[in-house]
Amino acid sequence: MATKVKGVPDGASVVIPRLVCRDPAAAIEFCVSTFGAIEQVRRPAPDGTVGHALMTIGPGMVMIESEWPALPSRAPQPDGSSPVVIYVYVEDVDQTVERAVAHGAKVLIPVRNQFWGDRTAWIVDPSGHVWTIATRIEETTEQERQDRWASAQRSLPMAQGIVGTTQVIGPLEATKRIPALVGRLYAIVSELETHFPGRPFTLDGHLVGSLGEVLGAAYYNLELLPCSSESHDARAADGRRVQIKATQGEQVGMRSTCEHLLVLRLQKDGTAEEVYNGPGELAWAAAGPMQRNGQRPIRLSTLRRLMREVPADRVLERVTANK
Repeated sequence: MATKVKGVPDGASVVIPRLVCRDPAAAIEFCVSTFGAIEQVRRPAPDGTVGHALMTIGPGMVMIESEWPALPSRAPQPDGSSPVVIYVYVEDVDQTVERAVAHGAKVLIPVRNQFWGDRTAWIVDPSGHVWTIATRIEETTEQERQDRWASAQRSLPMAQGIVGTTQVIGPLEATKRIPALVGRLYAIVSELETHFPGRPFTLDGHLVGSLGEVLGAAYYNLELLPCSSESHDARAADGRRVQIKATQGEQVGMRSTCEHLLVLRLQKDGTAEEVYNGPGELAWAAAGPMQRNGQRPIRLSTLRRLMREVPADRVLERVTANK
């Protein structure tokens, strides 16, 4: 008598993400190095590269797939625009994010405490797949989560568009259009430097500052203030005044404290990494001594550390095309 086959095999996850990648071998290595994934199966493609792999991350399963010519699925772009976000629990989110960055990931939303009791961060891996990395730090009741959610909603920027030019751009549209325009600037710089070796065409000074301000407005749905406004560059829908700092390096300078400080590190693809998003006085207190240029320097590593102390309800919500 034939043994009855189980519809769901023993030990199998009921839901298994299948991640299509341009370089499956590199994707496997990233998961192993970052999450401690264990490779269970690897099958070659006709050209000898990896065609399919099955890994386990804790009790969960993840499949890695090559881009098969006969199938329509293609790997996502490496800009964090993937419509799918994988939520994974780890023992230490801060250490895991550090490992991810060391292995080529970019931080989309830095580590912060969330109202439901998790400490999370969003990253995009080198293959373009987006992950929310989480560690449970507090057990909460459903009523507590509802109350905290209601409180957080009251502080979110809910303006209808980004105002600052002659046209109003919707927040979701802006998260695509503004980074695309900034990316084109970097592409032009790269092409010029290719044609004229040894001659720099660096984006710096006022241009970097303005790029940071328009990206900040796009990502956080802010109303830009006139350029002459002292100490603050934008206003959130809840009335908070925001100073926006942008850099391509490892530090920024502050001329004065501010109500809310947003620090972004510009990327050559036109996107921006959020480094700090919290009260201005916290950063001002940790900044270095005043320099001859009238600014107090503060390193991005210091700001990332300070970000761990910012309560979730003091953080400006980032608008993403994934919402």
